[in-house]
Amino acid sequence: MKKWIKLALENNIKLNWTDIKVGVEGFENVGYELSPLLSEQDIEDYAQIVLESNNLSSSILDKIGNLFSQNFVEKKATIDSLSEFNELDSYYKWRWLQVQEFIFNLNEEDFVKGLLKISEFWLDMFQTMDSPYEFQGFGNNLSPQEFYTQNNYNKIIQKHKIWLEKEKNRFS
Repeated sequence: MKKWIKLALENNIKLNWTDIKVGVEGFENVGYELSPLLSEQDIEDYAQIVLESNNLSSSILDKIGNLFSQNFVEKKATIDSLSEFNELDSYYKWRWLQVQEFIFNLNEEDFVKGLLKISEFWLDMFQTMDSPYEFQGFGNNLSPQEFYTQNNYNKIIQKHKIWLEKEKNRFS
């Protein structure tokens, strides 16, 4: 099982077919963007989990069972037919998982490099409207000397951890 689905399961994040669709195709809406995260194998891994854990109707069971013999384009069409939820909610789940993985794997002893990595992360996410991160000089009056400190780095990490707790309530 690949990392994203495994990470979701480890964090008690319930996935659905809309989440898988957004994970495979990505998501773009005004102010929100997510690059594709999941592969064809992830689709099959998730299908296996669903088959093992749910009491499904025969029509749904047939659709899910067919995923194992379909090509990637057909799999995407099947996922589309199984999707029933708001894609923005799925975006929030995948974003949460990405932030969770990033923050808890950030082992930066050099706080300046850590702050630069966090800046790069949020720039790569194409999303800063409701992120816990404030870039130096944007929405704050911190000078570079005030921003690039160990104390500010620690505050930013803590702010991310608090944000993760609150953000998870959005879809729990």
